[in-house]
Amino acid sequence: MDKMYGITIDADHEINHDHMTCVAHGLTFHPVISNVRDACTCYQPQEEVTSYQVPRSELPLVTARHDQYTKYGFYVDDNMRFDPNYADDADPNGIDNRDTNIIYLYNSDFQDGTYRIKESGTYIIMEDIVFNFNAPTIEQMADDNFSPNSIDIDELYWYPTKEQADPVTGTHPGLYTYSGPFTLGFFAGISIETNYVTIDLNGFSLSQHPLFYFQQRFFALIEMASQPFVPGQGPANWGAGTDVYAEYVTIKNGELGLTSHHSVHGNNNNYVSITDINANSFDVAGIQCNSCTNVDISDCVIGPQNNNIPLLGRYTHARAFIPRLKQIIDDGYGDEEITFSNRQTMTVNDIIDRLINQMDMVYNYVNNDIVYDEDDIEWIAAQKIFYNPSGWMDGGSSYGLLIGGDGAQVVGIGARHSGTSDVTISNVEIYGIYNQVVEKIKYQANFGATRMIFFDAIDWNAVSSEILNPNDAVYLGDAYTDVTFAVNEVTDSWYFVNSLYISDPMRDYVFNDESALGVFHGMCGSDIQLHSSKGSIGLRVDGTQNINIDGVYIHDIYNWAELGNEEWCGPYSGPTVGNEDIDIQYGYTGTRSHGLVIDWAQGTLKNIQIENIESYHGEANGMTVYKECDITLENIQVDNIYAGTQLIDDDIDSLNLPNLTPRACGVDIRPNTIVNINEDIGIINGDNIVGFETCYDQDTIIDEENKKNYWT
Repeated sequence: MDKMYGITIDADHEINHDHMTCVAHGLTFHPVISNVRDACTCYQPQEEVTSYQVPRSELPLVTARHDQYTKYGFYVDDNMRFDPNYADDADPNGIDNRDTNIIYLYNSDFQDGTYRIKESGTYIIMEDIVFNFNAPTIEQMADDNFSPNSIDIDELYWYPTKEQADPVTGTHPGLYTYSGPFTLGFFAGISIETNYVTIDLNGFSLSQHPLFYFQQRFFALIEMASQPFVPGQGPANWGAGTDVYAEYVTIKNGELGLTSHHSVHGNNNNYVSITDINANSFDVAGIQCNSCTNVDISDCVIGPQNNNIPLLGRYTHARAFIPRLKQIIDDGYGDEEITFSNRQTMTVNDIIDRLINQMDMVYNYVNNDIVYDEDDIEWIAAQKIFYNPSGWMDGGSSYGLLIGGDGAQVVGIGARHSGTSDVTISNVEIYGIYNQVVEKIKYQANFGATRMIFFDAIDWNAVSSEILNPNDAVYLGDAYTDVTFAVNEVTDSWYFVNSLYISDPMRDYVFNDESALGVFHGMCGSDIQLHSSKGSIGLRVDGTQNINIDGVYIHDIYNWAELGNEEWCGPYSGPTVGNEDIDIQYGYTGTRSHGLVIDWAQGTLKNIQIENIESYHGEANGMTVYKECDITLENIQVDNIYAGTQLIDDDIDSLNLPNLTPRACGVDIRPNTIVNINEDIGIINGDNIVGFETCYDQDTIIDEENKKNYWT
């Protein structure tokens, strides 16, 4: 189930308190704590319940207005104390102090972690800012025994300190409780957590230090919220009731450089202006705003994307694991013994040490030029799961600019398309977007998708001797998967295991050498994070009402991904990883390269130039207009679109589903949409639209009176 809903059942309905069913995607019933009844609340029941009596004067203030509860018909107890800053007669948007509250920012203001903006004002950058939060000292790194991923130290490198992470008094809570905005570490350089804020880069830049970039793999230079995801989405538990989404935000006049995820990211933002920004060297996307309204992006250059990414996605998960592994050892589980199928017994300490050693090897190889023996078994293993030899994004999608609907856009195109409107994009250049996804399988069990602690894939393909003949398969493991299965044996904390879903047949296969017949059931077309693979996209617009794009130049969008695997899942018509719409994502879509993609939108697109779009093994389009649009196109110029450039005729003859014949198109207007084309200057296709198929032989129904193209 992609979404959970509240229903009314009798008070005596028995609830299953098993963690596996709580995190699984099957039909299960759990208590709901939600005003709108659209989310379930999983909790771990306690054997003993302790009651407390607290004076009313010591109760925390409710950071909401009284009427926000009463308008839904909720009972409001007289003992509830409401924060006067949220009084019913207060301005719900806060006070605009941008003209009077001027703050000048230097590198010294960014020594200890994410700079959290909680007061309205104008924040002026006074020098190039390089984020390197809580880094080890030069002396520590010079030590012969230095381990960048060590857990045998009091404070973890590049993470919030214990004092900072305190859930009550900490400035950056969540790391050791596994619940809170900073549960995966410092997720942003600057977080905007109030309304009426201007960030003036003043001609300077923001970027991650290369070592911090290496170690903090989930990061936005500027996050327009108090946490990176809306509640209930993303790879972790962000806490409850503390999420704030900024309104009336301006970001202007400077450069946004190296970042392991986004340059600018936001959810549920209103009245956002991003102007005179050069965003480059991002791993995933330059600018992304989900369910945002009244957005103006102008006079910006977005690109090129970083094409020297040293790490595969699995390193992200391993780094996120570090605080949990420290707790496992600190809690005394290190001497517990674990026996994997067909292998000698190891202690938890040994298994964790192996993972950290392999992480350190890759760190030292990339950052310290340390060379290991090419026959070193541990080095071979470390490269296999952590090192990215191509430098291109191995995740399922890369973007320059993304305007999406409600929530994270890791699902299928068009799956989340509501809540976004009134967006203007003008005088923007987007270029140098690259993708080379490494395909993974989203494996299934009785209750839905199986997954690791951070909603990541269990990569049976990589840790088994084979998958095509399950009865003959042997669990080989790797450092990361071994650790995950090992810690699951020694802890039952729901906060610790988070999304982990290990079925009984999986456990029997890993530990008891039983058949994998009940293990290898899955859906292809995913990546290591179990996201829907969509390829390289310069500009993606999902669901925006009143979208106005004028003066955009998109070029040099490339996809090097290999063909979808035809053996693992057999023939299939399209991915079913994240609510994909088969009308939009037919076949294997990880090889696609698109300049501009739009769906479920209404508005005008004009004065757009798109060129140099290439896919090695799949589809390439200049512009793709998917279903449920009502848009006007004017002066759209497209040229140099190349599909399937690394394939020959013999390759095409042997293709089977999910792989399609590589098709090239200048402007591809798909069925069930309405496009108004300017009769004087509409679409201008160049001579170089090259693929093994093109879209020019499709039929169009012309409404001559209104000059509309209806594709049905």
